[in-house]
Amino acid sequence: MEKKEYYHIHRFKKNSSPIFQEGNSYITFEDFNHFWAYFLNFNPYITYDNIRKISPSQYAHECIEKKQIDEVGLKFITDALKESGMYLRELIFEQVRFRIFPHLPSRQYCIWLTEKENIDFWYSKLKVESFSFAVMKLECEGIFHKGNQSFLDSDLSGYIYFSQNAHDYWCSTDISTKNNNEIIFNGTAKILKIEEIRM
Repeated sequence: MEKKEYYHIHRFKKNSSPIFQEGNSYITFEDFNHFWAYFLNFNPYITYDNIRKISPSQYAHECIEKKQIDEVGLKFITDALKESGMYLRELIFEQVRFRIFPHLPSRQYCIWLTEKENIDFWYSKLKVESFSFAVMKLECEGIFHKGNQSFLDSDLSGYIYFSQNAHDYWCSTDISTKNNNEIIFNGTAKILKIEEIRM
């Protein structure tokens, strides 16, 4: 078990407080993380005609028949496609990890860490208007993996494409000088300091 210091960017609702407190320790591998828990209940349906709940494919078919689509509907289909691709990617990444790299941390239970020089990059990727962000310095003891997020393509694709990306990700391909590397971690994390709050 290694012990290292890294940073974690914690997202929380604006006008509230971070749920994590300085000095406290947290175990990451006891429950699914929020990212994977979201997909366990993934249900991409939209209320149509104020009555029916229909799937993205049904909605797209109705739009084709009517030869019209509004901005809300287009966003619904786009988001559903992206999240479906992300869900498929994560299933395949976990399958490849379990089969070939079982010693590495699971993306379903991990927390995401970064090095100090990459905080701004990840903040720019995570930034959402309805959330604030706490940049926290952690002391972590457990299992780490550094991968390049460029392999985390979420466009819908086939098994071979996703499994090759998974293999490159788990092999830490192309991480030497990149600021878009991510570090995933399973173990015990102690919050040493909340360095800053970004709105």
